[in-house]
Amino acid sequence: MEEKKVKEYVKERYSKIATNEESSKNCSCCGGEENSIIKQAQAAGYTIEQIKSIPSDAVFGLGCGNPTALAEINSGETVLDLGSGGGIDVFLAANKVGDMGKVIGVDMTSKMVETAIKNARKGGYENVEFKEGEIENLPIEDNSLNLIISNCVINLTPDKLKAYREAYRVLKPDGRILVSDIVTDGEIPTEIRKNFQAWAGCIAGALEKQEYIDTIKKAGFKDVEIVSEHIFTEPNMDERLIGKIISVQIKAYRRLNKETEKCGCGETSETVNDSCNDKLEESKEDRCCESKSVDEPKEDSGCGCGLDNDYPDESVVNNTDKPKIVADADFIKELENYAHSIGIKDVGYAQITPELLIKDKFIQYPNAIVLTMEMGKEIIEASPGPEAQKLNDSAYEKLGTMSYKISDYLREHGYATEVAHPYGGIVKFSQLGRKAGLGWIGQSGLLITPELGPRQKISAIFVSMANLPLKDGNEHSWITDYCEKCGKCIKACPEKALIEKEVCCGEKEVEFIQKLCIGCSEGCTYCIEGCPFDQKEYTHIKERFDKMNAKLKSKMK
Repeated sequence: MEEKKVKEYVKERYSKIATNEESSKNCSCCGGEENSIIKQAQAAGYTIEQIKSIPSDAVFGLGCGNPTALAEINSGETVLDLGSGGGIDVFLAANKVGDMGKVIGVDMTSKMVETAIKNARKGGYENVEFKEGEIENLPIEDNSLNLIISNCVINLTPDKLKAYREAYRVLKPDGRILVSDIVTDGEIPTEIRKNFQAWAGCIAGALEKQEYIDTIKKAGFKDVEIVSEHIFTEPNMDERLIGKIISVQIKAYRRLNKETEKCGCGETSETVNDSCNDKLEESKEDRCCESKSVDEPKEDSGCGCGLDNDYPDESVVNNTDKPKIVADADFIKELENYAHSIGIKDVGYAQITPELLIKDKFIQYPNAIVLTMEMGKEIIEASPGPEAQKLNDSAYEKLGTMSYKISDYLREHGYATEVAHPYGGIVKFSQLGRKAGLGWIGQSGLLITPELGPRQKISAIFVSMANLPLKDGNEHSWITDYCEKCGKCIKACPEKALIEKEVCCGEKEVEFIQKLCIGCSEGCTYCIEGCPFDQKEYTHIKERFDKMNAKLKSKMK
């Protein structure tokens, strides 16, 4: 069954539920004998008190558990609900995180998102946000969440590993997940596996219990634990499924503490399984579970050097005491035209969040205009050394000058600004560019965009403008999969600052050793020169990559 068709059917089904075109009473994975929505919600684990504490239209009676009951949600935390539906779990979690916390709901169905937003307004919730998006490509920043919850939704995606890898990406170190889902114990008939309606009801997409656990571990999670489980039954259940469908609630952590870190197969060094032991015997240097001291990940300053430079504000026009906070679409267009006229290639918009800042610095205006400038071929073609470094520094200064000109333009029109110089150490520019929807980050740590590939310098302007046209773009996320298969930037690095390492279970990861990189000391650009995105058009690479994946899928059928 094609993944796209499954998603389309599931999306259509849940859109109808959101708009009351179809009843949810027969969609619940774990509904009881009575058909009422309230009874179904109670059967899934919600109490009457919880149901009464949130907007009634948020309760559809869907799901197979109550993740908020076991997740130990703390005040002030940032929580994400995967497949948020009408918002039931978002609102219950919002009651626990309080005014200092925040809960985000992501759902791939626009009608559900619209319904949830209406429910939030009706309930007066100011600490929640709902976004349309797929759980395999989350519109969420890296390392930004304390907790992820989900209620019988991951079953709805054919690519569960990718969904869990996305969950791992957006969690902070020591962040955790608590998911309710359906697994199987025994073989499920093929005709049920191929049935669209069974997919929408969580049954067809269910993995065998151990396979589900292994999938979570393969995504990188540690301390994976089933905290609750029960066999799912209903009066009219297909007799071939009786005793084979299990509702589970699973907790797991993203661990980065070296003392408690486990090997890639999900086992500790004390309880490592046989396959991991085999790898330990094969190579003492590459063993997957040994404890090593490794360099800290680079602090992205746009060039990969993690510089900590402070640049004085070189804007000519002073900030006004009473800056404007709103701009109309015409002014945004005029601003972009001006930026392009002085040499800026791309303009994007993003909101600054703590994980994007390199150091503890107060940013008065959390809204950012992100700017990119093309890195000239002369820099790429220059061999590492003083001349290359001179060209590199000149490019940073050129973008800095353009950034101050745009800052003056904004100030002249009544807005207050603060410039993040491209050679400074205030913000992680590559991550900021990705958040602005300009592109995606490759294995080299550099931003890859459709227009320039990895060949660009990045700066930002923090501005008082509160209604920037933010874009949660993740259409470039396929670059991650492409880069994992490519690895040319790793091979091109003369100083071996990029190292591809094999971990347990056949997975690979790339480690960046900051002290070995000579990019900002000698103007080295070999990782850029070796990147296919610098040599060929973005669309050409995307088309070939899609064709290759299509061929692989057809061979697997």
